[in-house]
Amino acid sequence: MSLFDIMGIAAKVPYPLLEKLESDLPKFQQLMALEKEAEPHVMALEPIIKDVQQVWDSISPEVQQLIGALK
Repeated sequence: MSLFDIMGIAAKVPYPLLEKLESDLPKFQQLMALEKEAEPHVMALEPIIKDVQQVWDSISPEVQQLIGALK
């Protein structure tokens, strides 16, 4: 995407919305920092999630339905 493409898109955005985007920018930065902080924890959970899925898949479909109905 070229600079002119970005400028063309930005020209279509109403100014009040740009002001809101600018005021929300610190929130986006905070979200990005939180995502970076959470990433190692999420990655550590992936093998556990795979194990849980394998165990769940080994349960008979009838029992899965029963558990689903109890939720």
